[in-house]
Amino acid sequence: QERGYFRSHRNTRQELIPDDKFYSRKPSNLDTAFIGAIVQRYPYVPLKLDDVRLIKTFLILDKIFKEKYPINKNLPKGIALGGRYKEDLYDGVNWESGKTKGGNPWWITTLWRIQFILRFIQEAINKEKIRLDTASHIEFLESLGIETGALKPLIEEGSVDKSEPAFKEIIDGLIKVVEKNLKQLLECIPADHRLSEQIDKETAEPQGAKSLTWSYREFIITSLLFNQVLSLYQQAFPEIAPALGEVV
Repeated sequence: QERGYFRSHRNTRQELIPDDKFYSRKPSNLDTAFIGAIVQRYPYVPLKLDDVRLIKTFLILDKIFKEKYPINKNLPKGIALGGRYKEDLYDGVNWESGKTKGGNPWWITTLWRIQFILRFIQEAINKEKIRLDTASHIEFLESLGIETGALKPLIEEGSVDKSEPAFKEIIDGLIKVVEKNLKQLLECIPADHRLSEQIDKETAEPQGAKSLTWSYREFIITSLLFNQVLSLYQQAFPEIAPALGEVV
């Protein structure tokens, strides 16, 4: 742990050319696999989704991939395709020749990002409270396109309870941003409906391994989790029948 976020402490093998291979430490020590591990095992993890260190880890990874991948620069706020880690060189195409163009967004890592938001919603509804006691929590909501102007004074109070109108407004906003991210991913599915390993960072075309089982698995998990969260939402607010959940 350093500067408030979680580091991966993992060495990364970087092969630049076939006859000149070397090992190099990942300078950023940041890896989306950490987010993946949390969302895959939740709630059987020693952390809450609103832990400020997790929030900061999500934020810095999001910032890295929004700046690194050209495809993200024209997407609306809150929508992004995520990669593995900043220093990733594997492009799934030119690795053996040594002419790699660098890493791309992956289906699995982009879906882990969506799963993190869904787990955050799930946890907040179950606790009937949204934590807002740090600037990072406000920044997290802002990064996803949630209007937070009226929320900043609540930092001193530490949270928003389910009884307050702002609670439902935040949850509504988060569900909508999940829908928007899923719609963006649906646009990346090719005509043959085969999910690849990666998504080209410039063209959004499939790249890397074809019909990767892991990509399908995470898409199914995300779809099921989304429906679970919508069901939980409807239980929390039975007086409301939202027009949500039409994406998957």
